[in-house]
Amino acid sequence: MLGSITLPFQVLMVPQFPIFKELGRLNTFLPLIAPKFLATTAIFTFIRTWSDFFGPLVYLRLPETWPVSVALKGYLDAQSSSDYGSMCAMSVVSLVPMFLVFVLGQRFLIKGIAATGIK
Repeated sequence: MLGSITLPFQVLMVPQFPIFKELGRLNTFLPLIAPKFLATTAIFTFIRTWSDFFGPLVYLRLPETWPVSVALKGYLDAQSSSDYGSMCAMSVVSLVPMFLVFVLGQRFLIKGIAATGIK
């Protein structure tokens, strides 16, 4: 478990991509959700995945399936002026689910840290 956590996501993605392609699961959220489940690990993984840019950029090709991190980058127009007010509002709104998961899962985080003996 610890060995797989220390590996960067890009290393794990190389063998996962053909598997999800064979299963016909590209352009779905399954490659982003399936490899990551437990209580404390799920909270940390949700926070990490919510702000992930590279994974969704590789797995999700349709703009309708893009998460907030990729959609915000797509909203930025490099050729002309961008509406920075709307982008800032979208950024703040995108933080709400992450904040709620952290607040609601805080007791699990504390139990997980207390179980390891770190105080």
